[in-house]
Amino acid sequence: MKTIIIFLSLIFFTSLSLPQFQHKELLSIDAKNQGNVKVHDISCDGYLIMSEIIGDFAEYYLGNIKNISDKKLIFSSTDCKNDFINFSTGGNLIVYKTKLNNKIGLQIYDIEKQSSFDLTQPNGDIVSASIVNEEILLYQLRQKESLPEIYKYSRSNNTSTFLTYGMGETISPNGKWFFVKKYNTEINSLKDKLIEGKISKEEFSDRIINAQKTIPKSCIYDINGKLLLELQEFNNQIVEVNWSSDSKKLVVREIGDLGFYIIRLNTESGMRIEKIYHFNGISSTGGFQNFALNPIWSPDGTKILFINSIEDGHEIIRMDLWIIEDNVYNLYSALIGVENSISRTVWKSNKIINYIETDNTNTFYKINELIEKEVKLK
Repeated sequence: MKTIIIFLSLIFFTSLSLPQFQHKELLSIDAKNQGNVKVHDISCDGYLIMSEIIGDFAEYYLGNIKNISDKKLIFSSTDCKNDFINFSTGGNLIVYKTKLNNKIGLQIYDIEKQSSFDLTQPNGDIVSASIVNEEILLYQLRQKESLPEIYKYSRSNNTSTFLTYGMGETISPNGKWFFVKKYNTEINSLKDKLIEGKISKEEFSDRIINAQKTIPKSCIYDINGKLLLELQEFNNQIVEVNWSSDSKKLVVREIGDLGFYIIRLNTESGMRIEKIYHFNGISSTGGFQNFALNPIWSPDGTKILFINSIEDGHEIIRMDLWIIEDNVYNLYSALIGVENSISRTVWKSNKIINYIETDNTNTFYKINELIEKEVKLK
């Protein structure tokens, strides 16, 4: 039986101290005057993914917060319009989606080894991936007249294994299971009927198109493709998922939700939901709406950092950073009043947060740090 606790959008403090944060600007980049630079992502170790773009040509670099001039070229592209690049879950790999051999594929760069390898599929385009390390890698394949497919890739024997039809694959840090939005359709049966001539090609295409219009079910599978849990509590499509470092908790956000859910799993025998909590978000005032976006767990799994995006229905007014503590549910602000966009956030440690700030036209980037200070109440 599911347990959902709805929290009021108020600030409660049950501890004897109020966490406060010291703000520090680590780096400022004038993007237009420094070679049309773009900052794509930041890792918990202080690495940056940066690019210099001229027209459709781009060079991608691995940089460092401590010394921005100390950068290493990792990838280059002659057609960067559809490129996508970010760090893997642990920040030890860089995942770069680009065109390879007339297909969309992945180039994966190992920061420690300073080497990369390519991953492509001759049957379609790889549009997304979730990676723990080189041997624990999931990707989503798109083919014509088919639903999105999830594969597990093993680099040691260079093989891909089909797991299920779905999207939004998000692997747990322990590499044992993954979240996915699964399409519920008998596609293999449809393919057999098409081959046997029992249905026409047009009917097959129509059935696939209709299946794509349905809302996929949120599920958790083991790494070998066995269904462990169907999250029946969620009627709307989940758009954000983040695992805790011990792989026993999830924070998820549904489409249109002002807040998010905190899910605690019991994995002692199989998998089941132990508790579900819903955070309503920050109270809206003055005709604005607040959206709690990009919720991410602290390294020790005790806190969730999220962006509070204040919007008027047409545009973002400002962004704040807030923290909610798991179990005790203290809610407090880490940063108030960012008039520019916060494009990335990351926990450097349990008490230090790094984030990237930029304007709407990406003319500048600021890499900032928030350090938690504890102030005792008198």
